[in-house]
Amino acid sequence: MKKTGIALAILLAAGVAATAGAWYTGQQLEGVLQDKIAEANQELARQLPGSGVQVALASLERGVFSSDVRYRIELGGVAQEWPASELFLIERIEHGPLPLSRLRELRLLPVMAHSQARLEETALTAPLFQQAQGAEPLRIQTTLGYDLEASVWLNVAPMRYADAETSVSFSGFEGEFQGSAERVAGSGHFERLELVALGAEPMRLDLQGFQLTVDRHQGPSGLFLGEQSVALDRLELHWPGLEALVLSKLAQRDQLSQTDNQLAATLNLEVGELAYAGQPLGALRMDWSANDLNAEAVVALADLIGGYAETLESDPAVAGFSPEQEEQLRSALEVLLAGNPSLNLDRLSLKTANAESRLSLKVGLSKPSMGEALPPEALIQQLISRLNLQLDVPKASIRDLVGYQALLDASLDPQAVAMEAEMMAEMAADMAVTTELATLQGDSIQTRLDYTDGQVTLNGQTRPLEEFLAMLSLLAGDGVAIE
Repeated sequence: MKKTGIALAILLAAGVAATAGAWYTGQQLEGVLQDKIAEANQELARQLPGSGVQVALASLERGVFSSDVRYRIELGGVAQEWPASELFLIERIEHGPLPLSRLRELRLLPVMAHSQARLEETALTAPLFQQAQGAEPLRIQTTLGYDLEASVWLNVAPMRYADAETSVSFSGFEGEFQGSAERVAGSGHFERLELVALGAEPMRLDLQGFQLTVDRHQGPSGLFLGEQSVALDRLELHWPGLEALVLSKLAQRDQLSQTDNQLAATLNLEVGELAYAGQPLGALRMDWSANDLNAEAVVALADLIGGYAETLESDPAVAGFSPEQEEQLRSALEVLLAGNPSLNLDRLSLKTANAESRLSLKVGLSKPSMGEALPPEALIQQLISRLNLQLDVPKASIRDLVGYQALLDASLDPQAVAMEAEMMAEMAADMAVTTELATLQGDSIQTRLDYTDGQVTLNGQTRPLEEFLAMLSLLAGDGVAIE
């Protein structure tokens, strides 16, 4: 009996502690919600300047073990042509430290709160409920820890919609994210989104295999560093009068890092395969990078541009930056250029059936004199400290590109198109070599250009910048000589 009494006492104490903890969490809940809403509104103002989109706490009914919350989302200018400008989210929040729904799943780690949120049906959202065919259009499940880091599961239901002009089919979206004021990470995906424009000339856009991945954290400058990627397995476009255009294995990746007060960024875009009428055309890739960017200057420029966009949104009559903003812009640009940043197109490539063309361009910048206006060549010498360009275009690439005419127009004679492609490849090579803008290395048209200290080396020949600019001016046919 003593053991039974001890066990009952322990259970009673645990129950009292859990009840007390739940009551305490309920008391703290409103303050936490208001803080999170303020953070969300700050981010909305930064991401959507001038839109008027805001979140507010519409009501809070607090209980001991759970609370019911209603949020109002004001859509502002986004909903100008909609029947209403407000969305409402309804959330049931279970208080910690041991929410009942988590106990049922044997998840015993104490948390501040666990919630289930859904979209409220209103005149504005009623079509979404109809398109979701009885399912909840939006569900959000959130677990908030005592460190104020949240784990969020997001689900958008499959939807179908059709009228006399449009048809939409969406497989639904699901994502899991973890985040706080300083960090966000997670991923989300959907299988398919099909948009069809009906009528005399129907058009169809079909997206398949979408994936979003993000891992960002706030750096010392306030910018969110880290990586983000978006991928799409397949994009198919059917346009009136044309065969299907298909892009496969699309990807966009960006990364931002910071060392001391210097930022470095990369951006990669890729189309793994491009096809038309079932025939492969090739692949595309573009890689950008930037280095030695002064973080404070980048933040200042971003704030200026964002502030101007917000002003322009509220008052379209604004002609431009104010004198004060122009001075701030000039100061930020001076700081940025004083760090000698570099902007690089590391790779732009087009792969066709028989060859691959490539371009790279790397530019180093420096701070020019901020006194009186400089002539173009002097400004270039001071602003651009170094430049390197490399271009490789195989004649086979030109033949492939010209030959694609036969795919676009079935009435063309393939043999005639092949002859034209061969002629165009030879003409391009002859013209490039004649103008001294390129050399012919085997079957490839190549350009190598280096600039530094006022001297330009083009395909092995070095000349002063003024002479090089004059040559370009004459080649352009405008007859303007630079003194």
